Amino acid sequence: MPGRHLAVAALLLAAACTPTCHPTGPSSLGVARPAREMLAVIDQPGPVEVRLGHQR
Repeated sequence: MPGRHLAVAALLLAAACTPTCHPTGPSSLGVARPAREMLAVIDQPGPVEVRLGHQR
């Protein structure tokens, strides 16, 4: 029985690691930045606002 569980786990792991077939390429949005640059501005407010609750 333990061998069967191992086989099922290996099958599920292999299925989760299958490559995709959609094309890849460079992003047209944004720019990659180092973590130190992100940490320098993480507490500064930006153009995005979050509203909690439903307002009409």
